[in-house]
Amino acid sequence: MKHRGRLVIVAALLLTLFALFAPARPAQASACEVASGTGSIGPITLDPTHSYTVIIWASGPGGSISLSVKLSPGASVFPFLWLPPEVSWSLMDNSIDCSNTSFTDGRINKFVQDTNQTAAIYCLPSRIEIYTTTGQILFRVTRGELNRFTPKPQAQLIKQKNGVRLYMLSTGELQLNAPPLEKGKPDYTFTFQDCA
Repeated sequence: MKHRGRLVIVAALLLTLFALFAPARPAQASACEVASGTGSIGPITLDPTHSYTVIIWASGPGGSISLSVKLSPGASVFPFLWLPPEVSWSLMDNSIDCSNTSFTDGRINKFVQDTNQTAAIYCLPSRIEIYTTTGQILFRVTRGELNRFTPKPQAQLIKQKNGVRLYMLSTGELQLNAPPLEKGKPDYTFTFQDCA
């Protein structure tokens, strides 16, 4: 433990001393920044299934210097790390896509919060197609079929198959309801504007 404390102090001093000789702040990695600051770090709760990168940098009149350390999955807490107040840091989660997109195959329910989906929605010029997550088509709703519906006080069922249902809501929006990914959980739902 004594050696760890000395190592931290030496690293912080090196960052401060060499701040005059390096170029600008490092470019951000493709991961998501989940925490940042100046001076000391932590403790910060981590997801033990994710990998993280800690980026530490210091700037001075002559430029800046940086240090980047990748943490493998398994840690649940990033411990307290003392750093001088002029040293900046970022904690990047390598397991999160900052764009919030999980699916890139053209479906409209493509976001990170939709990873529990049991049906995929595709908007095409003349129709909406609903598929299972294994790629089998469940049903199509043409533009003509949609035009037969107008918003009413109660949700209206447009089409259904195998427990997957498409409704028109009182707001005019469409909502897909599908069985849950895990038994006993609520239905998966996704609400969207008519994709004309």
